[in-house]
Amino acid sequence: CGTALWAYSPEWEPGIYPFASAIDTSLPEPPEIVHIFVDSRPSWVELPEGENHRTFEQYPEESVREWHENQGLIVD
Repeated sequence: CGTALWAYSPEWEPGIYPFASAIDTSLPEPPEIVHIFVDSRPSWVELPEGENHRTFEQYPEESVREWHENQGLIVD
């Protein structure tokens, strides 16, 4: 998978984006799943529904870092 992920640690340079394929351990379930650019998805793509799914027609106002902060996922 060539999907880049977002990661932050004070000892790393800013803008570290490891590839999802580099993860070889189990990950925790995310507190919510965000779907962006849903206004340009093909008509045959069905969006999952549920209280832990949020959708946005374009980019949300909240940045990736802000989302992690708001979910309590930033460790200082």
